[in-house]
Amino acid sequence: MPVTVLDSENLVDTFFIDAYNCVIQARCLIMRRAFLTSGDIPMADALAINAGGATQHTFCDQCGRPAGKGRSYAFKKPVPEGATDQGPTVKCTRCAIKHRPMLRRSFIIALVVGSALTLLNQGDVLFSGSWNSALYWKVPLTYCVPFCVATYGALSNSRR
Repeated sequence: MPVTVLDSENLVDTFFIDAYNCVIQARCLIMRRAFLTSGDIPMADALAINAGGATQHTFCDQCGRPAGKGRSYAFKKPVPEGATDQGPTVKCTRCAIKHRPMLRRSFIIALVVGSALTLLNQGDVLFSGSWNSALYWKVPLTYCVPFCVATYGALSNSRR
């Protein structure tokens, strides 16, 4: 068996080759997780399912679309009197934007806050009777902003 003598130059080369191989192996592992398996599930999810730590796949209760993490929203189900709470209703983004109780609350908030802001900002013009053309876009915009803010806040609060 031949004896190799490693001097400092060969030792440094060996260290860098080993480090390079580790980086390549880690990169290959990351790339493998990005490719899809034959079942149309990403390999990372398939590995997690096979390992026993199954990831949660949620579906919209209204339309049945898949709603993954960050794209699903949980709303409280309406409970009849005397019944127990049955847990949240999960909705996708498209159905969550059309959730009637949330839209009703946002509309009421927009009505109250928009009226107060309109009176504060445009009250003198409204009461003097000299309406200019800019008022026709400022007043509806004053109501739209609180509606959008209330809707965004409700969706952000219910995001899963």
